[in-house]
Amino acid sequence: MKYSYLILKKVSFCNIEMQTVVGIFIIKVSFDSL
Repeated sequence: MKYSYLILKKVSFCNIEMQTVVGIFIIKVSFDSL
């Protein structure tokens, strides 16, 4: 049970990382199109 919780935690952390990367990418594209 504890092991699966750690996996879930890692997956959610990766998800947050992906959202940050996508957000930075969108901001970069927005600035490039200005």
